[in-house]
Amino acid sequence: MIFIYRHTRTSDDDWSFPWICCIPLAAIIAMVFLSYFQVLESLMLMAALAYAPTLLCSLIVACKTTGVGFFPKNNAWLIMLGMVLFSCCDILTGISLLTGADHSTMEVLASVSNNFIWLFYVPAIVSLALSGYRRGG
Repeated sequence: MIFIYRHTRTSDDDWSFPWICCIPLAAIIAMVFLSYFQVLESLMLMAALAYAPTLLCSLIVACKTTGVGFFPKNNAWLIMLGMVLFSCCDILTGISLLTGADHSTMEVLASVSNNFIWLFYVPAIVSLALSGYRRGG
Protein backbone atom coordinates (compact mmCIF):
# COMPACT_ATOMS: atom_id res chain seq x y z
CA MET A 1 0.00 0.00 0.00
CA ILE A 2 2.92 2.32 0.70
CA PHE A 3 4.33 1.66 -2.76
CA ILE A 4 0.92 2.34 -4.29
CA TYR A 5 0.76 5.68 -2.48
CA ARG A 6 4.36 6.56 -3.37
CA HIS A 7 4.01 5.65 -7.03
CA THR A 8 0.72 7.50 -7.59
CA ARG A 9 2.02 10.86 -6.43
CA THR A 10 2.13 13.51 -9.14
CA SER A 11 4.01 16.23 -7.22
CA ASP A 12 5.77 16.88 -3.91
CA ASP A 13 2.60 18.59 -2.71
CA ASP A 14 0.30 15.71 -3.70
CA TRP A 15 -1.11 14.24 -0.47
CA SER A 16 -4.31 12.92 -2.04
CA PHE A 17 -5.55 9.40 -1.35
CA PRO A 18 -5.12 7.27 -4.49
CA TRP A 19 -8.48 5.78 -5.54
CA ILE A 20 -6.78 2.53 -6.58
CA CYS A 21 -6.10 1.82 -2.88
CA CYS A 22 -9.83 1.15 -2.56
CA ILE A 23 -9.41 -2.14 -4.43
CA PRO A 24 -6.98 -3.77 -1.96
CA LEU A 25 -8.85 -2.24 0.99
CA ALA A 26 -12.10 -3.75 -0.31
CA ALA A 27 -10.38 -7.14 -0.65
CA ILE A 28 -9.11 -6.94 2.93
CA ILE A 29 -12.55 -5.95 4.25
CA ALA A 30 -14.14 -8.77 2.24
CA MET A 31 -11.73 -11.29 3.78
CA VAL A 32 -12.59 -9.99 7.28
CA PHE A 33 -16.30 -10.51 6.58
CA LEU A 34 -15.75 -13.94 5.02
CA SER A 35 -13.73 -14.93 8.05
CA TYR A 36 -16.28 -13.52 10.51
CA PHE A 37 -19.14 -15.41 8.88
CA GLN A 38 -16.91 -18.50 8.55
CA VAL A 39 -17.30 -18.72 4.79
CA LEU A 40 -13.56 -19.13 4.44
CA GLU A 41 -11.54 -20.75 7.18
CA SER A 42 -8.14 -21.03 5.54
CA LEU A 43 -5.99 -18.17 6.77
CA MET A 44 -3.50 -18.73 3.95
CA LEU A 45 -6.24 -18.55 1.30
CA MET A 46 -7.68 -15.37 2.83
CA ALA A 47 -4.24 -13.78 2.97
CA ALA A 48 -3.62 -14.68 -0.67
CA LEU A 49 -7.02 -13.34 -1.75
CA ALA A 50 -6.34 -10.07 0.06
CA TYR A 51 -2.73 -9.79 -1.11
CA ALA A 52 -3.27 -10.58 -4.81
CA PRO A 53 -5.24 -7.40 -5.63
CA THR A 54 -2.78 -5.35 -3.59
CA LEU A 55 0.15 -6.70 -5.58
CA LEU A 56 -1.72 -6.29 -8.88
CA CYS A 57 -2.65 -2.67 -8.13
CA SER A 58 0.92 -1.93 -7.08
CA LEU A 59 2.23 -3.45 -10.31
CA ILE A 60 -0.21 -1.43 -12.43
CA VAL A 61 0.67 1.81 -10.66
CA ALA A 62 4.41 1.09 -10.94
CA CYS A 63 4.12 0.47 -14.68
CA LYS A 64 2.36 3.83 -15.07
CA THR A 65 5.15 5.81 -13.35
CA THR A 66 7.10 6.12 -16.58
CA GLY A 67 4.28 8.17 -18.10
CA VAL A 68 3.32 10.32 -15.11
CA GLY A 69 6.48 12.44 -15.09
CA PHE A 70 6.80 12.92 -11.30
CA PHE A 71 9.82 10.64 -11.02
CA PRO A 72 12.95 11.17 -13.13
CA LYS A 73 12.97 8.85 -16.13
CA ASN A 74 15.63 6.48 -14.74
CA ASN A 75 13.90 6.30 -11.37
CA ALA A 76 10.54 5.55 -13.00
CA TRP A 77 12.07 2.70 -14.97
CA LEU A 78 13.67 1.34 -11.79
CA ILE A 79 10.25 1.46 -10.10
CA MET A 80 8.66 -0.44 -12.95
CA LEU A 81 11.49 -3.00 -13.14
CA GLY A 82 11.50 -3.46 -9.36
CA MET A 83 7.77 -4.11 -9.14
CA VAL A 84 7.77 -6.49 -12.13
CA LEU A 85 10.59 -8.49 -10.52
CA PHE A 86 8.89 -8.33 -7.10
CA SER A 87 5.65 -9.65 -8.66
CA CYS A 88 7.56 -12.51 -10.28
CA CYS A 89 9.09 -13.29 -6.88
CA ASP A 90 5.66 -13.37 -5.24
CA ILE A 91 4.23 -15.57 -7.98
CA LEU A 92 7.09 -18.04 -7.44
CA THR A 93 6.46 -17.90 -3.68
CA GLY A 94 2.81 -18.76 -4.33
CA ILE A 95 3.79 -21.66 -6.59
CA SER A 96 6.16 -22.90 -3.91
CA LEU A 97 3.39 -22.77 -1.29
CA LEU A 98 1.01 -24.65 -3.58
CA THR A 99 3.41 -27.58 -3.78
CA GLY A 100 2.67 -28.54 -0.18
CA ALA A 101 4.33 -28.06 3.18
CA ASP A 102 6.91 -30.75 2.45
CA HIS A 103 7.00 -29.92 -1.30
CA SER A 104 6.08 -33.53 -2.04
CA THR A 105 3.62 -32.42 -4.71
CA MET A 106 5.50 -31.55 -7.87
CA GLU A 107 8.94 -31.60 -6.25
CA VAL A 108 10.70 -30.28 -9.35
CA LEU A 109 8.36 -27.28 -9.55
CA ALA A 110 8.95 -26.54 -5.86
CA SER A 111 12.71 -26.77 -6.29
CA VAL A 112 12.75 -24.49 -9.33
CA SER A 113 10.44 -21.91 -7.77
CA ASN A 114 12.34 -21.88 -4.47
CA ASN A 115 15.66 -21.37 -6.24
CA PHE A 116 14.40 -18.61 -8.52
CA ILE A 117 12.68 -16.58 -5.79
CA TRP A 118 15.96 -14.97 -4.78
CA LEU A 119 16.96 -14.40 -8.39
CA PHE A 120 13.99 -12.01 -8.64
CA TYR A 121 13.81 -10.74 -5.05
CA VAL A 122 17.28 -9.25 -4.65
CA PRO A 123 17.23 -7.20 -7.90
CA ALA A 124 13.64 -6.12 -7.12
CA ILE A 125 14.56 -4.70 -3.74
CA VAL A 126 17.74 -3.07 -5.08
CA SER A 127 15.78 -1.49 -7.97
CA LEU A 128 13.07 -0.17 -5.65
CA ALA A 129 15.67 1.19 -3.23
CA LEU A 130 17.64 2.92 -5.99
CA SER A 131 14.43 4.39 -7.43
CA GLY A 132 14.25 6.72 -4.43
CA TYR A 133 17.79 7.99 -4.85
CA ARG A 134 18.05 11.61 -6.03
CA ARG A 135 21.04 12.08 -8.26
CA GLY A 136 22.94 15.42 -8.12
CA GLY A 137 21.39 18.76 -8.90
